[in-house]
Amino acid sequence: MTLGISLYAAIITALLLPVLGALQRLYFHPLSRHNGPRLWALTRLPYMLAFRSGQLAHKIKSFHEIYGDTVRVAPNEVSFIDPSAVKDIYNRRPSLHYKSLPKDPVRQPPPRPGQPINILEAGDEDHSRLRKAYATSFSSQALTAQEPLVTSYVRKMIAQMKSRASSAAVVDLQDWASYCTFDIICSLSLGEDFGCLDQDRYHEWVGMLVHSLKGKVQLASYRFYPWLFNYLVKRLPKAAQVMAAKHQATTKEKVQKRLRTEVDRPDFLSHLQNSKHELTDGEMEINAATMIFAGSHTLQTAITGILFRLLQNPGALSRVTEEVRSSFATAEDMDYRTLSKLPILEAAIKEGIRLTSPVPLGLTRLVPAGGHTICGEFFPEGTIVSYMQWAANISPQNYTKPNEFHLGRWLNSNEGPSQTTSELQRSLSSRVRGIVSDRI
Repeated sequence: MTLGISLYAAIITALLLPVLGALQRLYFHPLSRHNGPRLWALTRLPYMLAFRSGQLAHKIKSFHEIYGDTVRVAPNEVSFIDPSAVKDIYNRRPSLHYKSLPKDPVRQPPPRPGQPINILEAGDEDHSRLRKAYATSFSSQALTAQEPLVTSYVRKMIAQMKSRASSAAVVDLQDWASYCTFDIICSLSLGEDFGCLDQDRYHEWVGMLVHSLKGKVQLASYRFYPWLFNYLVKRLPKAAQVMAAKHQATTKEKVQKRLRTEVDRPDFLSHLQNSKHELTDGEMEINAATMIFAGSHTLQTAITGILFRLLQNPGALSRVTEEVRSSFATAEDMDYRTLSKLPILEAAIKEGIRLTSPVPLGLTRLVPAGGHTICGEFFPEGTIVSYMQWAANISPQNYTKPNEFHLGRWLNSNEGPSQTTSELQRSLSSRVRGIVSDRI
């Protein structure tokens, strides 16, 4: 009889605990006052599946359209599109016991002891050291010295596209922009390109890099459930392990070859070698791969997005074309210094990037002990927070007619719809962990 009662009590408890847990998360959790989809507030599972499928940015964008500026997107996570959240989340705070909100350890786990440090995973101290080391590569002086190299690849891309267009072949602008940016960043990072423009295809190493990073994203989506993540890591296919090892070996070989070679032009590694912020060979190798993918992918996405929006808006394209052609007699007269002074061209670039958002997801941060105030609201310790770039860029709360392409948003004139808040762009430039290659 006692055994029967105990078993009955155990069954009732097992059934009640999930129900009580669900009620706590929905109605009594510190984040329960924030609107959002209820299923996402109950469990990480829908977030994980959306992250794995590549639909997370679209999902969170739709939630902001329904629920407003601040949305609870997981049991312990909140997403923001109010531009004032940027300084609250990403700015340094020397007066407090932490420099800035720490990274989310689930999506950006700290490097393992003894492993070279990747700039994307580095803590405050190492991130500052790596960023300072790379910053000289993107100074105005460095970019001026690198401009002839960049220009040579752009001209090669245009020549290749003209050659194919003259034979009535289909020319995919996205592919050619990708080949060009990969060759440029590879040349600057490793001292040699991979011939993507010459061969009209990706080099094997580039393909390995893309597949490797896609695999890491797929695997990282399971980090929300450590037991599942550890189980899958132990059962990775041998082919995936071989590809990762081959990619690392190729990267190491390329970096070491470049370090042993005297070059007559500046590149990223030459600046790192001369930097007072010393990097180990391992750090140069792992960050070379990171710089190539992050730099080339964001540039390719931005260029493709800008061209796509201009082709969709013939009037804007005509204005940009007229401004460029009236400012230069020949293409050889163009350079970064003079091009950066063309207001209509600059407006087209900004508007294209606004609508494209090369990095659409927010950079997640963890609220430390003692809690933190964001947009005037207090959030408890352990809350994951982020500013969702793409959702903010096309929100009617931030821009008038946000889905339309209008040069007038960025010109000092009354034409077109206005930008509803100037703080939006000011706050973006204040992120301490902004992309180090913004200038390029």
